[in-house]
Order: sequence, then structure tokens, then C-alpha cells
Amino acid sequence: MKNEPVIYRGRPVFFSLFLLAVCLLLTSSQALRRWDFTLYDLFSRVLQRPAAEDIILVAIDEHSLAVEGRWPWSRRLHAELIDRLSRGGAKAVGLDILFAEPSPDSPEDDAFLADAIRRNGRVVLPLVNENAQAGGPLKLTRPLPVLAEAAAGLGHVDVELDEDGLVRHAFLKAGPGSADYSAFSLEMLTLGSLDILENIPGLRNPGSVASSPESWIRDYEILIPFAGPPGHFRRISYADVLAPSFDPAVVNNAYVFVGVTALGLGDGLPTPVSGNSVSMPGVELNATLLDVLRNKLAVLPMTILMQFVVGGVLILLPCFLYPRLRAGSSLGVAAVFLLLSLSLSFLLLRFLHLWYPPIAAMVTIILGYLLWTWRRLKWTVNELAREKHQALVTLHSIGDGVLSLDGSGRIRYMNPMAESLTGWTTGEASGRPLGQVVRLEDERQGRDLTPVIEQCLREVQPSTVQVDALLTNRDGRNLTVHASAGSIHDEQGRNMGVVLGISDLTETRFMAEQLAFYTTHDALTGLPNRTLLKDRLEQAMARAGRNSRRVAVFYVDLDYFKKANDILGHSGADQLLRETASRLQAVEQEGMTVTRLGADEFVVLLEDVDETSGIEQVAREMLAVLQDPFFIEQQKVQLTASIGVSLFPEDGQQVEQLIRHADIAMNQVKESRRNDFQFFSDEMHDWIRERLDLEKQLQQALENDELVLYYQPQIRLSDGRLIGVEALLRWESSERGFVSPARFIPIAEESDLILSIGKWVLEKACRQAKAWEEAGFESMTMAVNISPKQFLQKNYLELIVRILEETGLSARFLELEITENTIIQHLEHSSEFIKGFRALGGTISIDDFGTGYSSLSYLKQFPVDHLKIDRFFVRDIAVAPEDAAITKAVITMAHGMNLSVVAEGVETQAQLSLLQDQDCDKVQGYLLAHPMTAEAMTALLEKGGVCAACSGDQAG
Repeated sequence: MKNEPVIYRGRPVFFSLFLLAVCLLLTSSQALRRWDFTLYDLFSRVLQRPAAEDIILVAIDEHSLAVEGRWPWSRRLHAELIDRLSRGGAKAVGLDILFAEPSPDSPEDDAFLADAIRRNGRVVLPLVNENAQAGGPLKLTRPLPVLAEAAAGLGHVDVELDEDGLVRHAFLKAGPGSADYSAFSLEMLTLGSLDILENIPGLRNPGSVASSPESWIRDYEILIPFAGPPGHFRRISYADVLAPSFDPAVVNNAYVFVGVTALGLGDGLPTPVSGNSVSMPGVELNATLLDVLRNKLAVLPMTILMQFVVGGVLILLPCFLYPRLRAGSSLGVAAVFLLLSLSLSFLLLRFLHLWYPPIAAMVTIILGYLLWTWRRLKWTVNELAREKHQALVTLHSIGDGVLSLDGSGRIRYMNPMAESLTGWTTGEASGRPLGQVVRLEDERQGRDLTPVIEQCLREVQPSTVQVDALLTNRDGRNLTVHASAGSIHDEQGRNMGVVLGISDLTETRFMAEQLAFYTTHDALTGLPNRTLLKDRLEQAMARAGRNSRRVAVFYVDLDYFKKANDILGHSGADQLLRETASRLQAVEQEGMTVTRLGADEFVVLLEDVDETSGIEQVAREMLAVLQDPFFIEQQKVQLTASIGVSLFPEDGQQVEQLIRHADIAMNQVKESRRNDFQFFSDEMHDWIRERLDLEKQLQQALENDELVLYYQPQIRLSDGRLIGVEALLRWESSERGFVSPARFIPIAEESDLILSIGKWVLEKACRQAKAWEEAGFESMTMAVNISPKQFLQKNYLELIVRILEETGLSARFLELEITENTIIQHLEHSSEFIKGFRALGGTISIDDFGTGYSSLSYLKQFPVDHLKIDRFFVRDIAVAPEDAAITKAVITMAHGMNLSVVAEGVETQAQLSLLQDQDCDKVQGYLLAHPMTAEAMTALLEKGGVCAACSGDQAG
């Protein structure tokens, strides 16, 4: 055979029928749907489009949850939203929230919501089909009757994931027994026009009517061409719609979908456009479907029969051409028809919105080409023989080891990679039996696999062997490999030898094992992570349920870890966390699992427990091991921990419930006392609700002017005169009476309320200081505490300048008190802010000095004016020599750096006398004066503002 055309003389009819049968099998079985879905996802990108301006999502997002509180919300709140949308003139409202249960707050709330729905007249509510259990009877969940009757329509939100776990298909009609309910989006479109019901697109279901009402029937199947990724359509936060500043005209003549988008709360769905694992909220999927239907962009799946017809044509044409072409042209023909299959699928989708899955036809075309090419194998073998040199070059360059054995099983050739794997050169190994050069063993049983490979030499027909094995080379090193052996026969069928290919999988296997490990373990500490914790906790709960035992969950959170992190840096903090993990693991208990959830949070699972005393003992041991000092990078670090404990089955029957309850108990420990443990109790739910109520009432207090400033005098010890005041925030609630700052200030700090409150305090204090200045008390300074959140605002210095300009107060009368930890944790920002404020003429005081990670080097970096000794040190200076020594050292150091010192919390004459002896500059405290109103302070100033106690008289 030279280069003349090769004409096949066999039976092309049988060949063609065989390929048609394969195509029919692949098409009808839909075994290749995953590959077809991948193509559809790629091709359907051409149908992406800009977001429709008249489709709006009202999102129940994280912002709305922060404003309105924990979900679910009051039905009256939803009614208010619908009324807002009604006033705006929304074309239709899809309220994608399932109201299947009566309102937990009040039965009248359901009627109230129904009235709002009825007033709107264009509200569609969802209904959901679900099974109580796998294979169980159908359960159709509808809205409450009072709401269903008020709604303009009900639409199903039936969603089914494809085999690869993504959502592409939609069924425009569905229902129990028969497909009577329209899809949620279709029902909304119906409100605008009934014509769409007469021309519903989609692939019909021949069995759309079932005899059993317990069967869920779907009809009018379509594929969804997504307009864009999640977040593509315009979103407005639910809370923003309810805000007084919201303009209802925004939703005029628009389709409005109301639903959940907050992570962990809604029904996030994976879609082909959900990049970076960002799921698409169900409400946005409904919006996408409405956009598709309204613009007639629905993609119709092609029927099985049509797929087979189109595929058959694409398969038969190459079969007709192969016998008339040279050997080298067959591949080109196959490639052309593969490309033609892809192009046809793309064009039908692009211009006719018809989806033809081409993979079955393409696989059959490839199979046909391979079968046809097999007939030319003899010619190919001869061609390879003539190009032996080129083959050897190729073998030398490939990344797998190749060994060639002759008919007697002795090595004839090894490529360089095989030499590297075995430790033998070709010259050294040539003529040796395979077993002398390399040992291959079964991974599991340790069985020698060399005889299995040599068996290929004794086979009359060509045969192959493929095994995963352990290879021991000449140096005794073990490698994980994949070995593939195939026998070689000549034209007469005689066995000429074996070719053995060896792929080194050692690194790949190691990486796979590492990847598998880190999917269930924390990369930093090596402890089990949340995924493995859930699995082990589920198993522990199952065993405890069978044996009538208990399971304890300890939620461990390190106290003051952020301070340690700021001091040690990331590397030191990582070492601290690893040491913490080791110490927790050292608390040895049978059935105990220590896990890390992230940051400084650990969860300890303890199985097979009964007595509460034993659980308490474990908690105390964990507290004890964490109290011992840590020595990290030559620094001593002292930490404690707060631990919350929940018990199965008393505190929950679900994994997440037990972890959440332990977390709640831990947070109460952290807020109340730290360095302790506490069991979860039902009252803690009331505690959380109380905190939320207090936060809401604090917001209202700010709006209703219930907050007030008190002023505590600061006395100069040299002459006993009142030279300044510290502004202190107080809350006189109309509902609660006087609320302690220790109760509401931490809540304000944890939320953004502290920013609004801090601005109010600064403005109020500046106005009062200006009033005293105009009254003739010009030497008075106003000290205002600054929270860390305020301090870190980028425009906070500009805010201070604006308030000073509005109030007319000179900056020299304003003193800002900033805690030393706040300054040290944000060195660059602190330096820039302090220099800017002092350039205005203001003064800076370091508050709570000595309670944090103080450093003289930091003080030298910042041009501050005063140090304020914390009341913690002042309290015992008259009875504790060490505290007196500390205050003396601080005062001496400060004076050496030209700083003045203020001591707070002075409550006894002995404390005051000692501070006078130590040359303290200024003092404040109950001995001198309690915090007082602006009116009382004005009266004190008018009397001269002299401290009798500072002159040696006993305070009254």
C-alpha cells in the first residue's frame, strides 16, 4: 500500500445501521445530558441581555434584616410594603413569600395583610409542592385561605435541578393530578394579558393528566436563557422601600418581585451563570423567567424523535464519504461534521430558540470514525514501522515511563522516564527479566503483579492489562504508579512482546489525599472543621439517641484575641491558635472531638455523657489550660476563654441548633463576665430578644430626644478650681426609665448606632461649651469620649471641623478622649488624625491609660496632651502600695514627656491626698462631684467652681 486511495469493500449498510442504533440508544437514554448541558450553558451566553428596567426585586437582604430585625417579620410590615407598591403603581407584585401558617403575632395580622393584597388587586402568591418524605405522598402547600382569596392569582414555584445540580429547566404549567397551575412568573404576566395563556411556549407532556391526584404533573417544558449572573436585575432593599425617603414612583408600571436574597435565609439556587459559587435567589429566578416569557425568548427542547432525525443525517453523511476518501481525509471529514453538529446546535438556539443536544450525534460520529479507522490499522502499523526513529524520539520526550519486553519477557528498551522511575539504565537492564529490574505490587493486597503483566506474553490474541500499583525501584524508593501493559503481535498473530507504560501518580495521589484531608480539616491547626464536626455530631446524636445518653457541645471563644492578634501579628496569632488547639486536645476525654470553626472559635464535642458535673469538670479543665500564659515569639500572652454549653437532646435535635445554642450561651458569658462557662437555657432566647428590643428602643430614643448629656467636673489640684468637664451620655427612657450606660453603650458599639449617637454627643457638647463660653466661663474645656468606630471613620476629622463651625466653638475648648488600645491598633490612622486635630488647636487625652498594651515608644510617636489614669488603678492606691507605685510612675513619666495627668474615679479623701502628694494635675470623681445636668453645672460655675475637698475639707 502506497498513497493510493483506500476503498472499503465491506458492508457500509450494516455499518450505518449500527451507528444509527448507537445514536438512538444514546439519544433516548439521555446518558450524555451533562455534556449537552455544558454546551447549552456556553451557547446560551449569546442570549444574555441587559436587565429590564421595569423588573425590580425588592430584596429581603442583610441590610433589611439589620433594620427590621430577625426573620420572620410581622404580616403588618408586609402589608405596609404592598401599600407602598400600590401607591407607586406597580404593574404586578409577585410576593415570593409562603404564608402557609397563621401569623404567630396576632390573627388580625393575616386579615390586615389580606386587605392590603386585595387593595392592590395585582398580587400573586406562591404555592409549593413537596413530599413529606422520599417516596411519600404529595403535599401541596398553599397560602392561607384568607390570603389566597385576596390574591389576584397563585403560581407554582416548582424547581427541579438537572443532573449536574444546576437549574436550567422550567415548567410553565404544573399541579397535582393535572397541570392546572401556572408558573409564578406566568401568573404575573397573565395579570397584564390573558393572550399569553393561548400561546404558552414549551415542550408538551403527553401524560399531562394523571389519574392519581398524588402525582405532580408538569407541562410546557422550556429551557431558561439567563439574562445575566445573580444580581443582574435591579434590587431595592426591603428596608429602603419602607424608608420615608423612598419615592414610590420608582416602581411605576413595573413588575415587582418581593423575596429573600439574604445568605442562609432564602432558597439560593445554583445556575449556569452563578460564578464563584454565588447561588441565585429563587425570587431572581422568577424574575428571569418573567423576562424570558415576556420577550418570547424561551428555548424549546427538541423532542427525542427530532433529535434522532437530525443526528441520523449528520451520522450517515460521513459514512457515505469515508469509502471515497484517502485515509488521511477521514479525520478531516469527521472534524467537519463534528463542527457542523456544534454549529447547527448553536444556530438553532441563536435564531430559532430551539435546543438541539448534539453530543449523542458527535459521540457516534467519533465512534464511526474510530471504527472506520480500525479497518486501516494494518496500514497504520506498517507506517509506524517505517517511522521507527520518529517513534523513538517521541518515546524519549513523553512524561510516562515506557518499557519494551521481547517475546521471552526480557527488557529490550526503556525510555529516559522509565530509567528515572526504575533507577536502571537501558544498558544495565537490557536482557534482564522484568522482575529483576522493577517490582510492582498490588496497592491493597501487596501481591506481586509482574506475573500478571508477563501473562500478556502467553496470550494468543492481543491483550492489555491496566493496574494501579506500588513500584519499588532500584534505590528502594516506593512510588505510586499506574501500569498499562499491552501485547504486540505480528501479521501471523505471533506474540512479539509487551509494551509497558508506567505513569508516576505519587505526587498526584499525595495532592489528592491532602485535598481530601483539608476538605474536612482546618488548614492552620489540623483540627476537624465545621464539615467534619457536623458529620461527627450527627453520628454522636444518633448513638446517644439509641443508648439514651447525652451529647455535650462546648462553644469556646478566646477573650481579647484581637488584642493579641494586633500585638503578635498574623504569624504570631497563627502560632497562638495552634497552641490553643493543642491545649484543648490535651484535655483528654473519651469520645471528645476538638474542632475549629474559624478565627478564635473552637467547638468541642463530647459524647456519651450523663452527669452534668462531668460536663462542668471538662469545661473547667479547658478554662484552666487556656489560663496558663502563652509564650509566643518571646512574648508572654495571657488569655482567657468564654465557653457556652448545649446538650443533646435537651437543647436541640438538630446539629445547627445545638451549635447555635452553645454560641448563644458563650456570647452571654462573654458579655457578662468572661473566663467562665455557662449552659444554654430557654431564658437566653429572651435575653437575645431583650438586646434586640433595647437596640430598637435606643434608635427611637435618639429620634425622640430621650438622650441627655451629664457633665462631670475636672478639678485642677494646684488651686482646686474647676477647669473642665467630661461629657457623659445618659438615657432616660420613656418605657424603661433610667437605663445604665453599661447596658446600652455596648449595644450601640456593636451596631452602627454609635456613629449617630457619637455625632449627636459631639454636637450637643460643643453647643453647651459655646454657651458657657458666652456666659463668661472661657477657661472651661469640654472632654468628649470617642468610640473606636467613630475614630476609624475616614471623614471624622472633617465632621469635627463642620460641627465646630456650626456651633462657633473654638477647637481649643474641645478635648477628645481616645483609648490607648484604639490608638495602638491603628497606628497610621491615629498619627494622621491626632496631628490633624491638634493643628486645629484641640487637645488629645489618652483614656484608660495602663489597661491595655501600653508602650512608651507609642507615646513618643503621638503628640498627645494628657494621660488619663483609669479608675482601676485609682481605686486601691490608698491601700495597695503596688497601685500607688504605678500611679506615681505614670505621673512622673508623663511629666517627663510634658504631658498632664488626669485621675478619674476619685471617691475618698485618702485617694485625693495621695494624688496631691504625687503631683497629679487634674482629678474627677464622686468625691468632688457626681455627673450633673447642664443647668446644675451652670449653677456650680456661677458659685466660682472651687473644690472644697481639694483644700482638705471633707466633701459633703
